[in-house]
Amino acid sequence: METTYKSRKRNFFIKILLPTFVTILLFISVLFLLFIPQFENTIMDRKREMIKELTNSAWSILDKWHRAELDGSVTKEKAQELAVSQIQSLRYGEAAKDYFWITDYSPIMIMHPYRFELNNKDLNDFEDSHGKKLFVEMAALAKKNGDGFVDYMWQWKDDSTKIVPKLSYVKSFPHWEWIIGTGIYIEDVKGEINQLEKKIINVSVGITMVIAVLLFFIAYQSLSSEKQRRKAEDELHESREKYRALVEASTEGLIMILEDGQIFYNKTIYNILGYKNDSHPLVLSEIFKDLPKLRSINIGTLQITSYENVIDQTETLVKKNDGAILNVLINASPITFSNSRGVVLSIKDISGNKEIERALDESKEKYLALTNQLSIGVFRINCAKNYKFLEANDAALSLLKIANEESLFNTSLAECFEEAGDFETFINDLKKNNS
Repeated sequence: METTYKSRKRNFFIKILLPTFVTILLFISVLFLLFIPQFENTIMDRKREMIKELTNSAWSILDKWHRAELDGSVTKEKAQELAVSQIQSLRYGEAAKDYFWITDYSPIMIMHPYRFELNNKDLNDFEDSHGKKLFVEMAALAKKNGDGFVDYMWQWKDDSTKIVPKLSYVKSFPHWEWIIGTGIYIEDVKGEINQLEKKIINVSVGITMVIAVLLFFIAYQSLSSEKQRRKAEDELHESREKYRALVEASTEGLIMILEDGQIFYNKTIYNILGYKNDSHPLVLSEIFKDLPKLRSINIGTLQITSYENVIDQTETLVKKNDGAILNVLINASPITFSNSRGVVLSIKDISGNKEIERALDESKEKYLALTNQLSIGVFRINCAKNYKFLEANDAALSLLKIANEESLFNTSLAECFEEAGDFETFINDLKKNNS
């Protein structure tokens, strides 16, 4: 018994606790190994798209003044001056410190709103803190492809003492051989990712704690139930008479068969078989019209063949005292008590259910026979399942041009209408008239 109890505890851990812990581990792993990296990529894609659209908007200012130059409203020099002045004052971002700059193809800095010392300066030898000639790379990219992204190290907005990674989008304005660009700081993206990770960690910890509490509660309840069940089994196994009394008290028909051949019948069995009292001697094999085949026991020989606690049931026929036949459902369950083992047969009268089934089958057959004699189409559909056909008479199959019953069950009434509107009108009319 002690070994069985330990085995059940081990099974409880393997079947309930271990899968739950594995699920939590997989959940957290998916979050940090798949979801967060995917979210980071999504944020970066959004940021790239944002600075691209912003650059296009600033580029349109250059285009506006270029068209003014072409129609003679201003000179080229004045158009460029006004365009630079307008773009120089553009700001965006949470702190309104993100900006645009302009270089030419040389590259020479045309305008930078924060690094004034770079204005009108040749940038061919300008390098970031990692030795990258960023403006040369921007010029080459813009001249070759028209636009593109470049990553490099740059000062944090207007703070020249703080150097951080930056990703910029540049676009060529070939009419003046200029390049306009703006960028995002990777630190901003990392900040968003860190905030997301904190939220996910908090949520994960919360979920884990809730699951842990639930697991503790389930484990406590299960172990308590197991202890109570074990205690009840120990008490029940102390006496065969106590177990027999339990069988007698059951409201279901029960037959207890012990491995030494003893058989106990409760009063409900006698009532099912039509006996007025429980003093009449019963022979188990003579109760049944045909001996049922069970996995746990051979009814003919009373040999117990299996003590596995699995579903073991079958339907069979029993003979009443007056000769009437009843349909019954038998469930077999192995038992152990007082160093003795056996099988309990639970017998339930299902004759009423069988009569109802037969009546329904007869009604359906009569209905089908009647409708098949009609020259009009008669059918039934399931409104809860996309108006699928349940049955139809031959006339309906012919009218609807459905080949056979197999095709019928896979066909919806809606498919029989050429226009969807006609079908909706038909259904609405049925609902309106309660048809």
